[in-house]
Amino acid sequence: MISPDSETTARDAKAIYESRLRTTLEADHMNEFVAIEPISGEYFLG
Repeated sequence: MISPDSETTARDAKAIYESRLRTTLEADHMNEFVAIEPISGEYFLG
């Protein structure tokens, strides 16, 4: 089971992805992993 804090973190990161990163990352980095830091919005590709 996922903790409430983890659910909040995942929801916040997903919102950042959908609103700011999806278009750019899917165009240039398809099939790569992205880790999003939900407080700063910084992201890392791998």
